[in-house]
Amino acid sequence: MKASTAVLVVAAVGAIGIYQRARHGKQALTLQAAVLHQALCRDEAANPALYADHEQGDNPEVTKESRMAHANAWISLLSVQFRAGLLDQPALRRQALALMWLDPVRDYWAEHGGHREDVANDFVDETFNQAMEGAYLVRIHKDSAPTTSALVGSE
Repeated sequence: MKASTAVLVVAAVGAIGIYQRARHGKQALTLQAAVLHQALCRDEAANPALYADHEQGDNPEVTKESRMAHANAWISLLSVQFRAGLLDQPALRRQALALMWLDPVRDYWAEHGGHREDVANDFVDETFNQAMEGAYLVRIHKDSAPTTSALVGSE
């Protein structure tokens, strides 16, 4: 066997090993993200008032602090998934928009989004924050946009 062929074989075996380790690592991250997601769902199931807060808006049984902590947990999970490569940018934008439909998440972002931007460490954090801010602005503008009936009545 020629030396060049041997080098190619060794390089191929090394590349396959690297690929398999990366694939295994991504699978492990996916599993860990699923565990975190299930923990959040379990928290909501254990605290029906908190779940109802997401569905109905203001709920006096749930404190502002618990709303903020729960919203932060959902945002942090989304951030971890994006950082781990489990979400690409289009998927991140879709997930961010879905989260922003929840009043506590919007309230959290309005109050703490600027801080998250201040402490962004790298391009991944900045990209995540931009997606969240974009989703927040889209949702805020939908809330403040006039309804179709209001537009028809003004003609």
